[in-house]
Amino acid sequence: MVLLMETKAKILVIDDEAGMRDILSFELGSRGYEVVAVEDGNKGIEKAKHEKFDIAIIDIKLPGMDGITVLENIKNINPETEVIMSTGYGTMETVIESLRKGASDYINKPFYLAEVSASVEKALEKQQLRGMVALYEISKVLFSTIKLEDLLEIIISSTMKILKADDASLMLFDKEGKLYIALSHRLNEQIQRNVKLSIKGVADWVIKNKQPLLLIDGLKNDPRFSDIKSQKEIKSSIVFPLISKRNMLGVLNINRLKIIDNFTKNDLQKANVFVSLVILAMENASLYKNLRETQTQLIQSEKMSGLGQLSGGVAHELNNPLTNVLGTAQVLLTEVPVDNPWHDDIKTIENSALRCRKIINSLLGFAHEGGVSFESADLNSMINNVLTLFEHQMELKNVRIIKNYEKELPSLDVNVSEMEQVFFNIILNAGQSMPEGGKLTITARLAGDKVEISFADTGIGIKKENLRKVLDPFFTTKQVGKGTGLGLSVSYGIVTQHNGTIGVQSEGENKGAIFTVTLPVGKK
Repeated sequence: MVLLMETKAKILVIDDEAGMRDILSFELGSRGYEVVAVEDGNKGIEKAKHEKFDIAIIDIKLPGMDGITVLENIKNINPETEVIMSTGYGTMETVIESLRKGASDYINKPFYLAEVSASVEKALEKQQLRGMVALYEISKVLFSTIKLEDLLEIIISSTMKILKADDASLMLFDKEGKLYIALSHRLNEQIQRNVKLSIKGVADWVIKNKQPLLLIDGLKNDPRFSDIKSQKEIKSSIVFPLISKRNMLGVLNINRLKIIDNFTKNDLQKANVFVSLVILAMENASLYKNLRETQTQLIQSEKMSGLGQLSGGVAHELNNPLTNVLGTAQVLLTEVPVDNPWHDDIKTIENSALRCRKIINSLLGFAHEGGVSFESADLNSMINNVLTLFEHQMELKNVRIIKNYEKELPSLDVNVSEMEQVFFNIILNAGQSMPEGGKLTITARLAGDKVEISFADTGIGIKKENLRKVLDPFFTTKQVGKGTGLGLSVSYGIVTQHNGTIGVQSEGENKGAIFTVTLPVGKK
């Protein structure tokens, strides 16, 4: 946390007696408060419209507009302003009425100055307590939200509520470590595009220096950002780094565009407390996400283990009769003349048996539990093994598969079953994206000291806003029950463990997608 010096409260005194205004201004000013004193209600209301006051001390008996009416107006302008009523002639009825209208205290004239100071301190404590209650209520919502997407919405809305801002945005790091705006509030597209550019420069500064910034009148008065164009719409800003014990999570940007007062050091201190809650809530959501992902991967691992055992049983039970069928067909082919009508039928039996053997071998290879051992493997063979499992399905869907493999690609040092799982997930996803048929082009080529494998489909494509999420665990656009949203995220994890990369490109809906996997050549 960053500890900051507290800014003393700002107090508005409304009293028609000049001597009383002078005494209160001197006494409260000597205690460090900023005091503004006016002689009537209309001037007090005008001041409240253009400046934010923590406390207002209002005489009940004022010329023209009475003190209770002034109280109502000031409360309407800023409900958080604590109002202390002062009176030398008021009745119990007027005191009760002022309290009913929202006054926090009243003092009788003549009064001791210590009595005024005590009333001011009590009003400020009440204000701080209200702020603490608000933080507590928000913290309950933050810590009960475990889905990151929902949490971001709550962070933005809570930020604006706590700090009386009219704009806020949250910047996070993507998988490549680049900063991007994850969520922004209430900016039209043109302003948002420009503000993003300004925020980026300021965000870089707070990340590098690991400390927050309080900016007044945009960036024009700060020499550190003289080369960044300031936005006229921004009156003042707080830019806060989100730093956990483990790493930098992102940056929270808070802006006042139309609100009359600039942010103060008190606001920065309040933001400091709020941000500490945000960081804990984000870590909580992240831990839950990791726990859920790990749990699901364990379940998937158990399923794969069961599939491996089942495949072994399938091989044992089917390979023997399949061998008999294949052997018999091959013997008959040697005995039945080619011009015999039965010859073609026997040949069909042989081809079907060979295809069954190939499918079983591919399934065994895919589901084989090989731990994390690495071996030298031929890339093209791995892809073809997986394609064997999809040939019939793709044919039924009218999906044409085009293979563009470079010849004599170097062998890769990989965990074969895991890498085949990567290709399986990508090809499965491509097939599902082309329900009306299409084309899947698989290209394998050498790119420097890496091998690049791309899977380009002509399917439904990916929305621009979803491109960043495609590789996230549990993200799916499929109907409930049609997918877990884990296949591509598991693939991402496997490729990363192989010191490779996986990326996705799409021009938008109905424009297809390209998944590209790069793997290093040579020993891992």
